[in-house]
Amino acid sequence: MDIGDAQMAMVPGELFPNLGLMLKDKMSKPYKFVLGLTNDEIGYLMSGEDFGRKKYRYESSMSPGKEAGDTVVKTLVEILDGKERL
Repeated sequence: MDIGDAQMAMVPGELFPNLGLMLKDKMSKPYKFVLGLTNDEIGYLMSGEDFGRKKYRYESSMSPGKEAGDTVVKTLVEILDGKERL
């Protein structure tokens, strides 16, 4: 969603910071926001690389799956790039 100089991406869970920063890098407006827990709470959204790591054992158990975070970010980047229309 774009409002003036602000751009917002909404995700249906709790996005890990590394994925949120990757998403912000793809945004084009000066003011960038990644809003979590919007419209749903599907769990932690982490990269496949982080999923299952010992230090993220709890988060992995509360995640929809290994590919969920990467899939959400990939789809949002495609929308930002204009490759996919809603």
